[in-house]
This record gives sequence, C-alpha cells and structure tokens, in this order.
Amino acid sequence: MKIIKLITIFCFMLVMSGCDSSAEYIMESEALPKGSPVKLMVATDIHYLSTELVEKGPKFDNMYLSSDGKQVNYINEITEAFIEEVIEKKPDVLILSGDLTFNGENKSHEELAEKLRVIIDNGIRVLVTPGNHDIKNYNAIGFNYDSIYSVDNITAKDFKNIYKNCGFNSAISYDPSSLSYVSEISEDLWVIMLDSNIYENNRINRSEVSGELRDDTLKWLEEWLAKAESKGVTPITVMHHNLVNHNQVFNKGFTINNSEEVCDLLNKYNVKVNLSGHIHAQSIAEKKMADGNRVTDIVTSSLSVYANQYGMIDFLPGEKINYSTNPIDIEAWAKRNGITDEKLVNFEKYSYDFFRESSYKKAFEDLLEYEMTNEERVLMAETVEELNPNYFSGTVKDVYLEILESDSYKLWIDKGDISLRSYIDSILNGDIKDENNITIKLDK
Repeated sequence: MKIIKLITIFCFMLVMSGCDSSAEYIMESEALPKGSPVKLMVATDIHYLSTELVEKGPKFDNMYLSSDGKQVNYINEITEAFIEEVIEKKPDVLILSGDLTFNGENKSHEELAEKLRVIIDNGIRVLVTPGNHDIKNYNAIGFNYDSIYSVDNITAKDFKNIYKNCGFNSAISYDPSSLSYVSEISEDLWVIMLDSNIYENNRINRSEVSGELRDDTLKWLEEWLAKAESKGVTPITVMHHNLVNHNQVFNKGFTINNSEEVCDLLNKYNVKVNLSGHIHAQSIAEKKMADGNRVTDIVTSSLSVYANQYGMIDFLPGEKINYSTNPIDIEAWAKRNGITDEKLVNFEKYSYDFFRESSYKKAFEDLLEYEMTNEERVLMAETVEELNPNYFSGTVKDVYLEILESDSYKLWIDKGDISLRSYIDSILNGDIKDENNITIKLDK
C-alpha cells in the first residue's frame, strides 16, 4: 500500500486551532491501493452558527423565520446528527463544499472544526473548501435577546489554520494563489478542492456572492490535471460555486464567472464530475462539449434546508461513479440521545412544514405588490408552497404535472408579468429528471 506520511509539529493555543490543545500533533494519512473502491460523502452549505453567539429571543427568531428556509434554529442539532451519521456510514472521505458557517464568524468556524475532529478521530478523512459566506465576511454577527452585534470574522490564512486537519495538512499540492489543494484518496483517485471565492472584494455592507477561478489557479489546476492524466488517476473537482447553469433565471452569482474556460480545461483532461453547492437546491446539470463529451456538475442541496440531505458517492476505478442522496435521520438521532423536543422527534415533518411555510410567506408578501384579490394571492402562494420543497430536495418530477394542471398555477398564467412567474416557469419548464441519483461511466 502506498502511504503518504505527513508529520507536522505545531505549537499553538486552543483558540487558534479550533481543535484540541495538544502542543504536538502528528498526522498520517493513507492513500488506498490501486483498484480500491472508494466511498465518499459530500455535504454543503451547513451555515453553522456557534451556540455561544445566540441568545434566544425576538431578534434571532425574526432572522431565521424570515430567512431563506435555513433552519439555523436547529443547526447545532442538525450538525451533531450529521456527524453521528458520517461515523456510522464510515466513508473513506467526507467532503464539505463551502459555506461552512452562517456568516464567517470566527467562533462558528472554531466550533465546527472541533466537531469535525470527532470524524477524523474515527479514521475518516475530511476535506473542506470555503464558500462565499466563510472568509472576510463583514456580516459576521451574534444575537442578543433583542439586538445584534458584530463579531470577529476570519482571513484566508485563518481558514487554513482552523481547518488544517481537514485536508490542508495531508494535501499533495497547494495552489499558491488560493485555498485550492489536491488530496490523494487512492492510487486511482484525486479529489481537487477548488477555492472559487472572491472574498477580497468583500466590504462592509457588501459581500461578494459570485465566484471564479483565478488565472494562476487555472495554471496550477492544469499542471495537476496533466499529472493525474499521466499517472492514470481519475480527478474529481469540488468547488462552492456551480460549474454550469442549473436554472435559467438564477445563475448570475451562482455559476462561476469563467465557466466556459473552466469547463474546457476539465474536458481537456477528461474530468467527468464536479461537486458544488451554493444554490441550496439539489440539482444535476451537464454541459455537452464540442467534442461530444459531457462535464457533469452535481449540486448537493444545503444541509440546513429541507430535505437536510447529503450525497453518497461510490467510486469504482476505471468503471463508474455512482451518486445518490440521503436525508439525515434526525429523528433516530433524537431518540438515541434521549431528546424529547417534539420538533426534533418529528423532524422530517417539521422541516417540510417549516420550508413550506417560509415559501408561502415569501410568495404571499411578494404578491402584495400586485393588484388582485386576497383569495387569488392565497391560491398563487400555494403554488410556491408546493413547488419549493420539491425543487430544493430534487423531487420536482414527482409533482410538476399536478402543479401545471392546478387552478393556482393557471392564475399565475392569467396574471401575466409577475416577478415570481419566471422563477416558477424556470423550474416547471426546465429539464424534469431525477436530481438525486446519477451514474457516470468513466470509460473514455
């Protein structure tokens, strides 16, 4: 077996590490031998918020109840249940593709890194890359009972230090111009974690949402894709932003700015799969290249949003990559841990209802700008209430015909130019398919 050893001595304080307080840490990782099947788990957009930054009260309640469906009120429980499930499933590698924290709070990063250490201690490798929320975020805040306050954010250097045991220390190469790195999982598989963020553009009251791969990063990436090709290694790339468009309406700020250039580069070296997040919706999109090849971008939906799921990947060298999703079994976790909170004991229903209610409320409020009866608003908001949970969980194929034939959707057609109409149609008239499962063959 080929063994990659990395022995690093750190003299550090607990506040800087986000892990334990030992003065010396020795890390050793093994690359699986040639021909080994590899099991990967992938999750994204946790948006973890430290419990120490939240005093429950009207300010916090108003934030999560009026947000985009993120269940930040239960994010600690969701994360704990997920970690137990990772340990139970025992993949070879856990991949987290960005937006690890709510708004890049230093305390949230440190607390999450400490939780991830439990996974590492169980012999599972963890690889992380930042999202647009994670670094130099001036919206990093904590919650008092009836007010908010600013808290420390982190720099790119801080991120690499806090998560040093989550991919960085065992990398076989780092990109000097970003937080991108190459992780050797086996003699057949490299996972290339790409930093697609433009956090240097962040300012007070302005956070950069869009992403791209820098020119220097592209040069570094090509160098390592060429090395992978020469060694007969299959590369899987991971980034926070989407590689290709997943929706006709909302793609600006979600798909990387230099998508065409990156797709061409990946295709040149026969990269079949990219993993991403950012849009919070479960979605699989392919780009057909000029030579007939396809590059597939798999977006796993947000762990903090219904259906609170993660992806499972089975890599069979030289054969195929299988991807499927699983929701976290938070109800079983609650039972095992003696938790009696009714929302956690019945979390699947609670999460579904929470997202439906959030979707309905936002749609209804948007429709108040237009002249119509209240009864019409109710019916039209019900379309969004039904559509959103299915769109974000990747199950639109189960409901789209019913919605298209409903009286409430006919009202959307009759009312004409309403802002949400283009969003609804982009889903219902899009590529209706299974978004939760795909098999990609690796033969050239």
